[in-house]
Amino acid sequence: AEQVGVSYVAFCGGAIRGKGVQTGDYALLAKGLKEAEKVFAAHGIEASYHPHLGSMAEKPEQIDQLFSVSDIKICPDLAHLAAGAAVVHLRHRLLEIVKKYYDRISFVHLKDLDENGFAPLGTGHVDIEGVLRFLKEKGYAGDYLVEADGFAGDPEEACRTSYRFLQGKLI
Repeated sequence: AEQVGVSYVAFCGGAIRGKGVQTGDYALLAKGLKEAEKVFAAHGIEASYHPHLGSMAEKPEQIDQLFSVSDIKICPDLAHLAAGAAVVHLRHRLLEIVKKYYDRISFVHLKDLDENGFAPLGTGHVDIEGVLRFLKEKGYAGDYLVEADGFAGDPEEACRTSYRFLQGKLI
């Protein structure tokens, strides 16, 4: 870990077959994640899974399926979780997922989401403040990673906007 300067790594994925998710796919993904965990643990790096749009663990029930057969840590990406839960009460489901898997959180990806896609923090529809309040109440002392990937606007302005949004919310 010291040689490469990292403490953790996050995996996303679990490709969906052309004919959809098949029986045993979650167990197969869990087996692969366990092997990857072993490789990284041997180097002092904690592995976690990052639920992601377009993967086998996109929607809340899919995340539950994977985590029922895997004990890997989670790296929640708030925008991906919110988008995956969008069909039912987006704000409520996002916080529900974070609460359910709190004890497995490795680190948190902070990202917002609006009608155009990913957005700077505080400019979209994701209940980032609610999640941050919950994490603060629980005494979360882990890391946060602010992402602006996929944002079509000026990346420097996205960083400034996200920084202003976070002022006073993490401590």
